[in-house]
Amino acid sequence: MFYDPKVLGPFCDFFDPSPTFVSYKKGAGGCDDQIIKISQEHGLYRDLARYLVERQDLELWAKVLTKEEVPEGEEEKESPEQRQVIDQVVEWALPESQSADEVSCTVKAFMAADLPGELITLLERIVLQGSDFSDNKNLQNLLILTAIRADTTRVATYIDELDNFDAKDIALICVSESHMLYEEAYTIYVKFARPEFTTDKDEQIEMQVAAIGVLVDNMKALDRAKTYASQCDVKDVWSKLGKAQLEEKMPADAIESFIAAEDPSEYVIVCSEANDAEIWTELIPFLKMARKNLQENLLDTELIYAMAKTENLTDLEIFVNGPNVANIQSIGERCFDEGLYRAAKIL
Repeated sequence: MFYDPKVLGPFCDFFDPSPTFVSYKKGAGGCDDQIIKISQEHGLYRDLARYLVERQDLELWAKVLTKEEVPEGEEEKESPEQRQVIDQVVEWALPESQSADEVSCTVKAFMAADLPGELITLLERIVLQGSDFSDNKNLQNLLILTAIRADTTRVATYIDELDNFDAKDIALICVSESHMLYEEAYTIYVKFARPEFTTDKDEQIEMQVAAIGVLVDNMKALDRAKTYASQCDVKDVWSKLGKAQLEEKMPADAIESFIAAEDPSEYVIVCSEANDAEIWTELIPFLKMARKNLQENLLDTELIYAMAKTENLTDLEIFVNGPNVANIQSIGERCFDEGLYRAAKIL
């Protein structure tokens, strides 16, 4: 280059600002302040936007995007010139870029300037409206996270439309106490439990258990959780539901869930709650299921008692005469004391 941009620029500006801009642009960063000045004076905001994107200089971005300091207590306001530049970057300069570095630097600049609303609009143009970076995981993550912070009404739409984001991490943020976006977290888990998003079977089950966990632990929507468990029909999901139902003093429903899960692990509490609720008919199939995996005195003793209470005497006699570890003497006395004489006689 055989001329000094700082000398030639002002001369060109006397006739036409466009050559002046080009001249300053040749200064390789040495005329940044002049470029900003002439762009604002002559409305060359599109050119300035393109220059900012290409320069990839966060300090230069800060000069343009940082709002002017105001007296304490007053709200910061962007200048009309800042709004013009931002609009040109969002609407034109960055969406046309095919450079990952340019996109990355621009996004960082918007984040540094604390412009969440504008960042959302920018990322929507890049990610949702079709570009070379539509499937970029980092940008998809950032779009959802920015919406969680700045505009929660958009989160559900992004979850529905985007497929390449860190589902587990985003869901945990949604369900956290600081955000409490339970519906959105549930949607993520349900979506990514599907085979087209998660191929590993164990990971699918992990997502399904997490989904019903949101329903029962955070939303307390047990009816909805039961419907979801029926749709999944996965043992771990049924087990999670059963424990929640047991905590909510719903022993009959819990028994159904534990039977579907083939999970006898909570048999002590189940027996206690079922006796309190006097639902011995419902308890019997649970006890029979539990005995397939466990050999416990309580299971056999409670099964005998449940048969006695329901006057299922034929099965009672068959059971007593077969192998069991029940406390026959104790349960016999209990039946006699409660007036269950026919059962007591068998025992």
